[in-house]
Amino acid sequence: MRIERIGGLLAALSLAGCAKEGPQALIGMLEWDRIAVTAELAEPVLRWAVAEGDKVKAGAVLLELDPRRQDARIAEARGNLAMNEGKLAELTHGARIETIDAARANLASAHAAETDAEAEYTRVAEMRKARARRAVAAGPGPRRT
Repeated sequence: MRIERIGGLLAALSLAGCAKEGPQALIGMLEWDRIAVTAELAEPVLRWAVAEGDKVKAGAVLLELDPRRQDARIAEARGNLAMNEGKLAELTHGARIETIDAARANLASAHAAETDAEAEYTRVAEMRKARARRAVAAGPGPRRT
């Protein structure tokens, strides 16, 4: 008897699944709680252009960020660009006359220091030779113990 009930139930369910009804409408609501929008820069927000729940189009401005730090980065990059362009121009066209003159003055100063050091070395060497000759000419003196 139990098998008959199960069989009858299966037959009824099978026939119910064969009914030709159109697609049934689903009742309910689809909700999105949040949509994450990540900022490209971590700057303080100055102004919100939209409120929560507003409809926006692609490419619309959502908020305005504080531009001061980004402006400083751009100015620094422009300064580095100008400095590197100057270095490139110097390498391409040669050094400026003032730079060449300063290098020549440094070279002349180094030559003068070399000449002075050689003269001082020669003077000290001659004094030691003279002292050694006097010591030899004087002969052996009293020994120190």
